[in-house]
Amino acid sequence: MFTATIKYTEIQKFLSIASQISPKKSELEIITYTKVDILEKSIKFEASNLSYSASGVIPKEGIENPTTVSFLIKTDLLFDCISSFSGDMVDLIVDAETHQLTIKVNQSKAKLRINTDLVSDWRQLTKADETMAKAKIKLLGSDFNQAAKLAQISVGQPKVVLQPEFLNICFTVKPDSNQLSIVSSDRFRLSINNTTLEYLNNGVTNLEESTNFLLSTKVIGLVSRVLPDTSTLEIDLNTDDAWFIFDNIEIYTKFIDGKYPDYIKIVPQSFSCSLQVDKDELQKAIKQVFFLSRNQFNKDITFVVNPAAKQITITSKSDVLGESENQISILEFEGDESEWQQSFNATYFLDYLTLINDKILTWDANPGKPSVLYAKDSKDKGLYLVCGLNR
Repeated sequence: MFTATIKYTEIQKFLSIASQISPKKSELEIITYTKVDILEKSIKFEASNLSYSASGVIPKEGIENPTTVSFLIKTDLLFDCISSFSGDMVDLIVDAETHQLTIKVNQSKAKLRINTDLVSDWRQLTKADETMAKAKIKLLGSDFNQAAKLAQISVGQPKVVLQPEFLNICFTVKPDSNQLSIVSSDRFRLSINNTTLEYLNNGVTNLEESTNFLLSTKVIGLVSRVLPDTSTLEIDLNTDDAWFIFDNIEIYTKFIDGKYPDYIKIVPQSFSCSLQVDKDELQKAIKQVFFLSRNQFNKDITFVVNPAAKQITITSKSDVLGESENQISILEFEGDESEWQQSFNATYFLDYLTLINDKILTWDANPGKPSVLYAKDSKDKGLYLVCGLNR
């Protein structure tokens, strides 16, 4: 009989990751399990599928075990059980003879079946040799999370996009500027978000020039959902794979095959005009007119920009439902003062506006061509390019 006590928040945190990695059903049964190793001073949890994996080491409270025990347990079963409880501490009691795990949280208790027969078949992940490392970098959790969230709104959807590069997220490590650019595009919009990084290994990197790494959107989303803003994230980029390391969690993934396009060439280098608006006013105005077009294929709304009047009129029309209109003020304007109009997919604007926290939005435009949006005075930190609709 083995007994261990760990913090509820820690096991819940890992299982929230494991439940998104380990499938409920699979022809390869072993990947439906989580592997548990009860060690002398800690408990190690591992979950894996064919593309990516995660492990977490949680310190034990109280009595140390002189020996160790390992077993597998269905991930969805363990996750559902722990999620149904609430408390500060979790007691895990393992009876290897009866193949049973008893879980106790306060007055709640559950007994679950464990598997020890398949333990020897578990694929143990080991980090690549240091000579395989391209770069070991470190950045703030808050910076990564914001960049990852913005990247996820622009990535392509499998039903619409076929090319693998547009279904995943590109990391560009720039040794000359100590920057990491997190980039995504569905071919109709492009998100570029730059964050400052620090090189580990005494600041040494094996990269001599800007290098792209193509990573799974699911993995990036998984990391950003569980990474605290206050934590520091280490990313080990190797020849074929990457490790995301924070707190007591390690997440492993293979790189996606494919070459990412030269996205810098897509961004216009000059604009006929640039304007600034109140972000919240623009978001509210789009929502007010969007209800007419939200069920239409293109979800289109039209912006009529009148620099002389310092005003933008936003309209939406439906042959069946009618039309709606709203206006907002232009706070600052530079460039060609001719009136112009252009239609866009409303969701493309709302996706971006929902995620940025800055009060003032800058809009660089070449009427009839893609526009670039970014927070005031923060273009170097990131931008959002959105294409208009053909009329």
